[in-house]
Amino acid sequence: MEIVAGPNYAAHASPIVAATHGDHSTAELVQGLEAREVIVADRGGRLRVAPHFYNSDKEIGRMLAAIAEQCGRKQSF
Repeated sequence: MEIVAGPNYAAHASPIVAATHGDHSTAELVQGLEAREVIVADRGGRLRVAPHFYNSDKEIGRMLAAIAEQCGRKQSF
């Protein structure tokens, strides 16, 4: 998975990350993650993930595990 957009300096820091995957379409990733009850979006052909301060470490871990599973990889976080 390649991160293609996100904050690159502190003055514009944001938890929003946009990424693409060479082997999976964004639509496929969004559909698979939503089936796992992970809320993401397709924005301009990129997978948009926007965690916030109220998301727990457990929720972030579940999201990362779901992304790894959706991409056919073992979790390595």
